[in-house]
Amino acid sequence: MKMDVEFPGGERACRQSGFTLIEIIVVSVVLVAMLGAMVSTAGAVQTSVSTNEQSAGVEERLRVISERIRHVLRPASLSSCKTRATNADIQAAKMKRMLLFQQAKMTGRLATYQEALNYYIPKKDEWIFPVDGVQKRSNLQYRSAPGILSVNIQDLTNTRELEFVIDKKELDNGKDDDGDGLVDEGRLFFYRDGKRIWLAEDLEGVKFTVSGRTITFEVRCARKDSLGRIERMSQTHTVQLRNN
Repeated sequence: MKMDVEFPGGERACRQSGFTLIEIIVVSVVLVAMLGAMVSTAGAVQTSVSTNEQSAGVEERLRVISERIRHVLRPASLSSCKTRATNADIQAAKMKRMLLFQQAKMTGRLATYQEALNYYIPKKDEWIFPVDGVQKRSNLQYRSAPGILSVNIQDLTNTRELEFVIDKKELDNGKDDDGDGLVDEGRLFFYRDGKRIWLAEDLEGVKFTVSGRTITFEVRCARKDSLGRIERMSQTHTVQLRNN
């Protein structure tokens, strides 16, 4: 037995029930564009999060290192602070002595001539008193108070040193000599009672400046992420010295 089934709307409804090829293509193009935008946005967000995490990591590392330096510098005696003599210090001393000789020759004063004769020329890397507020040095020698509030010079500890040492594969030239992305990197050491104590590594520099009754130090740090990008940051702190 043959039965005829008639759908509501007849042939017209059947013709309108699907999508045409052009409509499918248009929708596909729109969806692909939206998906690409979503992927791009997700990648940018992930990169931003990674960068922020790396910056926070470098900043936290600087904070920890700076606190270590402050801890060992706090009891330092101002009058005992010295830095290693550089070639510039030697040339400055020679120039000063030459000027004294010229002044003695012009004035005929025997005292000035004697001062020129006795004017000391330091040797390279010899510990000398720094010029107040001028020199930024990567090393510092000092003596510390033994922990009591009122002390004299006889009560101070043996000499202590802070020194930034550049890695063997690096030169102090402002360049990345070993190709690891870090510039003039090295380690910071603390010398006390004949012992060398490691404080930090992979630093791009530590500088000390003695000015008045304060020591200002700057710490520079860098870190490379998984994509090879370098995040650089520096912090500067000042330690007030209470002992002379």
